[in-house]
Amino acid sequence: MKGHFLTVLWGVIVWFLATLFFVLFGDLVLFSPGTSSFVISTLILIAGTGVLLIAVTFLYLFFDRSRNAALRFGIIGTIIGLSLDFFICQAGKRGAAGIKS
Repeated sequence: MKGHFLTVLWGVIVWFLATLFFVLFGDLVLFSPGTSSFVISTLILIAGTGVLLIAVTFLYLFFDRSRNAALRFGIIGTIIGLSLDFFICQAGKRGAAGIKS
């Protein structure tokens, strides 16, 4: 795992910045499915996410020039992001359950 420290660090940073974006700007960019702004907002978010992930991957490749670095960053970054999302959601459910009881 020592050889993957940079990859894990980048995965955590990307996850944190994405989460911070939706915490700060979620009310401005997320709409209910029944509203007229839902489709265009969703398309812009998908396109923006794709462009930003490509840019972050190219930036990562400046620091890690090893073979298959982009693939490793994509796989490990996805694992890190999904794991952090899962544990944060589970902690939130336990905290909310304690408040209700």
